[in-house]
Amino acid sequence: MTTSLQLARELARTPSVSGDEEAAVRLVVAAMEEVGFDEVRIDGSGNAIGVITGGPGRRLLIDGHIDSIPLHSAGSWTVDPFGGDIVDGRLYGLGVCDQKASIAAAVAGVAAARRSIVGSVAVVASVCEEAMEGQALAEAVSWFDPDIVITSEPNDTRLGI
Repeated sequence: MTTSLQLARELARTPSVSGDEEAAVRLVVAAMEEVGFDEVRIDGSGNAIGVITGGPGRRLLIDGHIDSIPLHSAGSWTVDPFGGDIVDGRLYGLGVCDQKASIAAAVAGVAAARRSIVGSVAVVASVCEEAMEGQALAEAVSWFDPDIVITSEPNDTRLGI
């Protein structure tokens, strides 16, 4: 079974610049299917969406964008930006903290919490955030119709509402 760390490392090794995220989206879809999400799909915008339903109740959507900015300052990297290397207990790679590792954690965490879920939880690996700031996510939000949305976008460890 794929762990969150294995998925995060595979995502780190998979370039996914805005507009070219298909390989990374397919990795997330495969992981969602492997850990037993009830419904897994790629919507018309290209977002990976996995849903676990625990019966009637509120609907939570957890989003992380799968795209990254293009590699720049390649000479400044001390590791391969597409190596998925772990150095001193930290995972390195372009897009890891913004937001590939968060997606991997959400997939594994929601799957592990399956028996505790009341209502429905969707995990979305959204595309083109770096280029369109959430416009591609709109299709997933419209389809799932959540009561609550959480994004794993880094914000200096502050709660953003």
